[in-house]
Amino acid sequence: MQAVPGLGANAKELYVFQRTPSSIDIRDDWETDPEWAKKLPAGWQMQRRNLMLKPAAEPRRHWPKSPRCRARRNCAARRTPTSIP
Repeated sequence: MQAVPGLGANAKELYVFQRTPSSIDIRDDWETDPEWAKKLPAGWQMQRRNLMLKPAAEPRRHWPKSPRCRARRNCAARRTPTSIP
């Protein structure tokens, strides 16, 4: 744990209990075949990233009438910064 060294430096006694992981499984890792990697299309990393991030970006398209989207659109139209997270 990251906090243990800092706490231990100032503590008279420190008891650390580590819980058992909920599951332990085989990692099933293997070396990447160089010939297979050469066959990957250019830009595959970006495609993979976009597929993984797509669900997080979808609500803007599906709910354009949400207050957050309206506020962003209005601020963009006025070219002023927004404080909406």
